[in-house]
Amino acid sequence: MFDISCKKVDMPRVQYDTRFGVAHRTILADYLRRVIKEKGLSYREVSHRSGGRISASTVTDLLGGKNANPTVEILQGLARGIDEPEAYVFEAARGVKEPEGFTESRFWELYEIYNDLEKPLHRKMVEDHLRDLIEMLRPAPRKAKAEGPRTVEALRKVK
Repeated sequence: MFDISCKKVDMPRVQYDTRFGVAHRTILADYLRRVIKEKGLSYREVSHRSGGRISASTVTDLLGGKNANPTVEILQGLARGIDEPEAYVFEAARGVKEPEGFTESRFWELYEIYNDLEKPLHRKMVEDHLRDLIEMLRPAPRKAKAEGPRTVEALRKVK
């Protein structure tokens, strides 16, 4: 799980994710905006559903990029308030961005189902099937090309 002993998520105000070129707080804000819109939630509802861990103004600050370094407790309350796994919220806070169109794909559906599995045995079964599927889909290694002349003309010159 997560190490809750740390008080702040390491997210300096101007740190950029080199893979995506956007500030971490923008990724978190975009993620929150999308989820809140998809679920039709108000900021007050998010606050209420968090069990009092965060306020509506905290949600506003996060969406506006004003709180660039939220605590672990805020992120946990946020996850509870928007009813999303903590891992998703923490990834967004760290600047991990999902690829364009990923949430509309079958891969996202598989990812969500996998994350909802509670029994380790079921997770292992899925992992085994995925490993087999990946091996089946991975192209076979190409044979090394033969060295030497490649045309009839070149063969005649060799003799």
